[in-house]
Amino acid sequence: MKFFKFNKSRNEEITKEQLYYIQSTKKGFVGNNVVWWGKNCCGYTCHLDNAGKYTYNQAIEICGDEKESKMHKIEEVENIATLQVDTQLLRNG
Repeated sequence: MKFFKFNKSRNEEITKEQLYYIQSTKKGFVGNNVVWWGKNCCGYTCHLDNAGKYTYNQAIEICGDEKESKMHKIEEVENIATLQVDTQLLRNG
């Protein structure tokens, strides 16, 4: 089953199988990194491996009318993701 979401610029087809990462705009950024909702709505993370993957309905429920969270299609985020090195994990030479 397919349904449509109205988008100001165009109609965007959405399927039930589409998954989303949810950006917390309330928590801001860590350096240049986005803060994502964690798995199972538990906490926040900058690491995609620890970020939750939410269905469209879950994402709509979480984001609602509030401006504190934004939903992003997983494919779009993963296509622009880069690897980072946490300085806390480097051994002192």
